[in-house]
Amino acid sequence: MLSFRKFALTFGALALISAPSLAFAQGGRGMGGMSPVFMLTNEAVQKELKFSDEQKSKAQDAINEIRQAHMDEFAALREASAEERPAKAATLNKAMTEEAVKALSLKEEQVKRFHQISLQAQGAYALTQQHVAEKLKLTDDQKKELKELTDATNAQRREIFMNAGDNREEAMKQMTALNKETNTKALALLKDDQKSTWKEMTGAPFEYVPVFRRPNN
Repeated sequence: MLSFRKFALTFGALALISAPSLAFAQGGRGMGGMSPVFMLTNEAVQKELKFSDEQKSKAQDAINEIRQAHMDEFAALREASAEERPAKAATLNKAMTEEAVKALSLKEEQVKRFHQISLQAQGAYALTQQHVAEKLKLTDDQKKELKELTDATNAQRREIFMNAGDNREEAMKQMTALNKETNTKALALLKDDQKSTWKEMTGAPFEYVPVFRRPNN
């Protein structure tokens, strides 16, 4: 079992990936941190995507290999400036997703559903991504308000971790509540037509629950 301190460091370092400024608990190690492709090792996600037995058996090793192949890029993201990070993270996410789709031979409908639940899991932070903002036709004022909202949430996340000590469970409980509050506020900033588009982009509701485990090296 990872100590909470090591968990928090991993969470913080990998949080650079799944959204421009922070992330959520995801994949095998929690969405507080990684590219959405890590969600493909989650049993509930695999069930939702209707994975074949072969895909299930390949998933963990395939995602581990992808993670290892991009470790230098993960490290580079930690060093990137706030201005550079969104574009670099988007490029890395795209590459890892393409590799996962190929490695697991995902069908078109599986890829579509994966993107839907990935957006749901990222919540408010998904709205800050360029391609999502363009699809929703967000105004400059909305983008500004979303950035202020997610920046404030980032600060609260850091405070939660700083005050948590070794109580990872309590920290994650607080993080879950914070995520819900942030997502509610973010969606309230959208106009009715934007909400409809977002609903189309995310599909049927899916409750993503991360499962924490030590990653294989």
